[in-house]
Amino acid sequence: MSPLLLLLLGCTGCASDTTEAPATDTGDTGVGLPWVDVSLGSRAACGVRTDTRVRCWGEGVDTGYSPEPYRVISGAPTTAGFVDVDLESVGDALDYQNACARREDGSVTCWGKGGGRDDEGPYDEIRMVYGGVLARQGNTVHCLSTWEEAPCVHGAVTYDVAQYSGGGMTALFVGVDGELHLEWFDAHGPDPYQFVMELPAGPWAQVSAPFGYENACGIRSGGDIECFGEEPSDWPGVFDAPEGEFVDLCVDLMVRSACALDAGGAPTCWGYDHYTPDPGPFVALTCGESSYCGRTADGEVRCWGDCRGGVCDVPP
Repeated sequence: MSPLLLLLLGCTGCASDTTEAPATDTGDTGVGLPWVDVSLGSRAACGVRTDTRVRCWGEGVDTGYSPEPYRVISGAPTTAGFVDVDLESVGDALDYQNACARREDGSVTCWGKGGGRDDEGPYDEIRMVYGGVLARQGNTVHCLSTWEEAPCVHGAVTYDVAQYSGGGMTALFVGVDGELHLEWFDAHGPDPYQFVMELPAGPWAQVSAPFGYENACGIRSGGDIECFGEEPSDWPGVFDAPEGEFVDLCVDLMVRSACALDAGGAPTCWGYDHYTPDPGPFVALTCGESSYCGRTADGEVRCWGDCRGGVCDVPP
């Protein structure tokens, strides 16, 4: 098995999950305010409320090797002025995790075990990859390292990008022509002995974060869900996508399950260890390790799944 796949799959039993994470000082608590964005990561979650402040919760990633496993929780910015946030989805073999948030002026700030960074931008959208953040300016996407030795070797993806999603050291992009593009952001590219998925012809409307170089799922322009690449043999079922017309899709970072929203906002979930979802309706989905959250039109966040690390315990 390649080192990349080992990193993404994580390490079962490396440490106990019983340690209580420290509380987060975010200034004004914002109790009861609607959420405008929320992102699940590995045993951690962050969101932005209508007061434009970031709140984070959960346990964070702790393998026993890191002296500050909860920095992605406790290091969240306390100032106002943010519009969205994204967490790095990593397996629990990695003893750190990073997050980035985008301000109203398009600038980006990142924090976590990697040490963090700030970038003036302005950017229109952010998506995390391993050790970096993909920040979009119009139809061009830049890779910004979130720690000193991060593997962002691409200065920018220069073709016109309509939608994209990052996972591990790789990212999938939907071009404005509806075709898929796979990019990697470490200095070496894929292992020459590793399976690299073929990308089906478009047109595509949306694509999920790739699991390494091996597989992903997407929504075609007509609303059909299709998965491609090599289906995980240990956790079959994600490739058995439901029929129908869907507008949003999220595949958990271990490719054990997936959920999608139809045009009315109703969620459907499937896969190896999928859970019965909250009925919604939702306007957006986010997912982590076999856990999902949906955000309603009025800013309520409801979660389901195995909820490891307390990610489903959304602050009131």
